[in-house]
Amino acid sequence: MIREIHSQYIAAGADIIETNTFSGTTIAQADYGLESIVTDLNLAAAKVAREAADACTDRRIMWRRDWAAQPDAVDFTGRE
Repeated sequence: MIREIHSQYIAAGADIIETNTFSGTTIAQADYGLESIVTDLNLAAAKVAREAADACTDRRIMWRRDWAAQPDAVDFTGRE
């Protein structure tokens, strides 16, 4: 489902997509007792965004980890 949303944004002309992992922190997941899955959650989000970016062959799509919880950090990651 998330990959399809990324793909729809790309098809609509987006050059940057992001993982939307703002709640992918141990603090946010503690409300649900899911602190132990935070790493897996974030890795899965990054993998899906990267797959969607790589599937676009007509232009370079950048994907960005959602750093809203750390506003001083900016990390744009594209194809190498």
